[in-house]
Amino acid sequence: DLSAVSGYTAAEDTTINEYFGASNPVDIDGQTVTFTPNASFDRYTITTSALSWDSDTGSVQSYLSGCDDCYAAQSIGFNFDYYGNTYSTTYIGTNGYITFDGGYRTYSESMNDFLNGYPRIAALFDDMAPHYSGGSNILVYSDASKLVVTWDNVPHYGTSSYNTFQIVLHSNGIIDISYNGIASTTYGAIAGISPGYGISSNP
Repeated sequence: DLSAVSGYTAAEDTTINEYFGASNPVDIDGQTVTFTPNASFDRYTITTSALSWDSDTGSVQSYLSGCDDCYAAQSIGFNFDYYGNTYSTTYIGTNGYITFDGGYRTYSESMNDFLNGYPRIAALFDDMAPHYSGGSNILVYSDASKLVVTWDNVPHYGTSSYNTFQIVLHSNGIIDISYNGIASTTYGAIAGISPGYGISSNP
């Protein structure tokens, strides 16, 4: 699992991910997973640590917070290097991930989609439902040094299992994914990073 590979360098692998489900429940709650790029931004070292929650959660995104299976373009605020490419815009998906080059409404987690679709950073790729009542929100903060996307108290669709997590993109290419209360531990979810597009064709 992600928490068991602290210090692991993906020297040969082009994706780092974990699938969570009934036989492998989420075990990274209360932790921050950090992906640190090499000089070429095409390989990453993963480390885990005690929760380092970014309090700069910013403002509620009304459209995303009130929508099911939606996405919205978001200016990053700086040029972000990811798997050898540079991006100024990301696409925030309500279902626990951000993507590059385009957005997704995908709610059914799929390793095929994760590996072969748009480049993606998934905190908890699952069928999330921020449009439910009860204080569920997606928030965004951005400045010249970081972009913070927070899913706050968002439930798994059709359940009362609420989840709080965030993705932070730093201007130096480092990615932090933090988990600050995960109740959907066995429904099936994907967490990790992928260059997408069949991986080998987009190193």
